Amino acid sequence: MIQWLAVKSFFSKSYEFIKKYWQFFLGVVVTIFGSILFTKKNKTSEVIKESTKAGVAALDEVIIANEIREEKIEKAQSNHEVEIAKLRKIYEKKKDLIKVAFREKIELSLENGSAGKATNYLAKSLNVKNLDKIDN
Repeated sequence: MIQWLAVKSFFSKSYEFIKKYWQFFLGVVVTIFGSILFTKKNKTSEVIKESTKAGVAALDEVIIANEIREEKIEKAQSNHEVEIAKLRKIYEKKKDLIKVAFREKIELSLENGSAGKATNYLAKSLNVKNLDKIDN
């Protein structure tokens, strides 16, 4: 029982002391939190540098991808022009064998650059399934 009274007395005196000098304890707590917050190293500049590096790398990848895309487009256009020239050559050689109605359709398709339509019209007019097997 005496121990209980001693503990009770200690806590009541401590409570009275804290009630009387609470500003001191608040100052200590604020000082501790402030030192924790403000002594941390500021990493903003590092974050900006890393994001800039990542942005430059992404931009480089986009530029490379764009160059590859442009090369593929140029290659496809050149292949298309070669195909049109080949069809025009076949058409000019076999022009006499083709009916007038098909000639107009083939010429219009070749002018518009429609290799698929020109191939179909040439194949139908010459009664062949594969224009590659025709003697050029």
